[in-house]
Amino acid sequence: MCACAYCFAIEALDIQANGVPELYIGRILTLVLLLVTRDAETEPEALMTEGAGFGLLVGARALRRALKAHLRGEAYTGRMPRYKATQLRMQETLAVSYRWHDENSVHLGNDMELNITQWQATAILQGIETTRCLYCWIDNLAIPSDRDLRTLQKTLLSRMMAVYSSALITLALRSRETEGDRYHQRVWTLQEFCAARSLIVLTEEGGGVEGGE
Repeated sequence: MCACAYCFAIEALDIQANGVPELYIGRILTLVLLLVTRDAETEPEALMTEGAGFGLLVGARALRRALKAHLRGEAYTGRMPRYKATQLRMQETLAVSYRWHDENSVHLGNDMELNITQWQATAILQGIETTRCLYCWIDNLAIPSDRDLRTLQKTLLSRMMAVYSSALITLALRSRETEGDRYHQRVWTLQEFCAARSLIVLTEEGGGVEGGE
């Protein structure tokens, strides 16, 4: 496996020499490292002893299946693997920024719920399929809400800027707003626009999806 990884790395360097964008070279090398190392799952409590990192990630493939099931009106019965958000994994992560909708809920398995609308579910699914990232970082899932983990919560909230600057791509979802409550007027959105390495903005317009980058 190590020899195989070495060959991939050499090939990646050769590709770079031939003018292929560095972004793709970085993704190739990251994928090789993830193949070589065991991609172990984790739980929120483990972050207290192993280090907080950037919180928790969910597997993009599993999230894609859960969202598709939800949009079909079906209950998702599969697993939702979670991983520690390390610097390495963030190189293959889609970070999602959105407005919470407490009146809506999507069941993701493993007793996890995501408070998003039908449009937001469709937009996140589109983001996963377009970027083909391995992981997703979504604050509601990445930052544990348990009362016993408040110190961890504070640590992770202080690293939000670093999340968007470390993620491969940030997907910002602009839901329909009432006048005077627009997306760009919110202070917290400054983090995505200032820090994101690559930003995709999807806007809900008349129930559809309008993209921007």
